[in-house]
Amino acid sequence: MKNKIVVVLIFGMFILSCEQPNGSNGNDTSGTPHFVPIDSSYTGFFEYISNLVSKAPENANGSTVDRPLSIKISGLLPGNDIEKIQNLSNAIKNVGFFAIIDLSDAIGVINIESSDFLNYLVGIILPDSVNNIGNNAFRNCTNLKNITIPNSVTTIGNYAFSGCTGLVNITIPNSINTFGQYVFNNCTNLKNVILPDSVASDSFSLYYAFYNCRSLESIIIPQGQQNISTSTFENCISLTSVLLPEGLSIIWSSAFKNCTNLTSIVFPESIITIHIAAFEGCSNLSTVVFKGNLATFPNNLDITFPGDLESKYLLGGAGTYIRTGNPLGDTWTKIE
Repeated sequence: MKNKIVVVLIFGMFILSCEQPNGSNGNDTSGTPHFVPIDSSYTGFFEYISNLVSKAPENANGSTVDRPLSIKISGLLPGNDIEKIQNLSNAIKNVGFFAIIDLSDAIGVINIESSDFLNYLVGIILPDSVNNIGNNAFRNCTNLKNITIPNSVTTIGNYAFSGCTGLVNITIPNSINTFGQYVFNNCTNLKNVILPDSVASDSFSLYYAFYNCRSLESIIIPQGQQNISTSTFENCISLTSVLLPEGLSIIWSSAFKNCTNLTSIVFPESIITIHIAAFEGCSNLSTVVFKGNLATFPNNLDITFPGDLESKYLLGGAGTYIRTGNPLGDTWTKIE
C-alpha cells in the first residue's frame, strides 16, 4: 500500500477532493473524488488541477489575491524539506494560482527554508512537525496576509518575513528561542505583533527586526529582554506606544530613530546605556521618564533625543522631563 496524499481544493464555491490511490489516470472530471497523479516534482498534480479548474466557468479567469485557491495537503510529502516546499511553490507559480496552503496535516516537514513562494502565496498553515523557519523562508512574499506558526517552531531565521508587505498581524509563539536579524524589516503594513515572554535574550537581539514597519502601532518588549538592538524600530512612523520591561539594560544606536508619532517613553531603572541617535528624529516625543540614573550615555544626547534633554538630564538626573509648545520646542523641563 502506497503512502496516501489527500488534497482538498477550495476555489470560490468550487470544491475538489483529490486522492492518490494505487493507479488511476485522473481523467474523470465528473465527480469526486478525483484521482490525481502526484510525483516528486508535483508536475502531474498541478497540470491536472490547472486543466480541471480551467474547465469550471466560474474559475475561467484564474485565482486572484482576494479569491485565492485554497489547498489542503495531508500525508507524507515526497522529497526532502527544501524539495517539498520549493516544488509546491514552483508548481503554484507555473500555473499562475494565488494560493492559501494548509499543511497542518502534512507529514515529514521539519524545516521551511527559502521557498520562492513570492507573490503567489496568500496564506499558509504550517504543520506541528516544523521546528525551523529558516533564513529568507518567506522573504518578499508580498501578498502573504496570514500565517499560522505552530508551537513546535523554535527558530526564526534572518530575513524570514522581510518584505512581506501584505502581512498585517502575526503572533510569535512562546516556543521561539532563536530570533534572527531583519526578520520583519520592510513589512510596511504590519500593525500588530505579539512577542513571546519566554525567549533567550542572547538570541533575541531584535537587530533591524522591525525596520521600516511603517504601520506598526504599538509593541510590548518581552520580559527578560536585555537589549534592543540597532535600528530595531527605525522608521516605524506609526508607533505611538512602547512598553520597556524592567531588566532591559541597553538601547542601541538608532533603535527608535524617526518614530515620529512616539510621544512618550519610560526607561526602567535597569537601563544603563542609551546609544547615540536612539531616538533621533522622534519629533513628537514630549515626555521622557528616567526611573534610574544612566551609568553611561552618548557623547551627545542632543542627537539621541530631540531638544536640550542632554544638558537637563545631566543637571537633574532621574525623573520626568517634558517639553511643550505647538510645534514642540527644544526646551525640556524636569517636573518631578
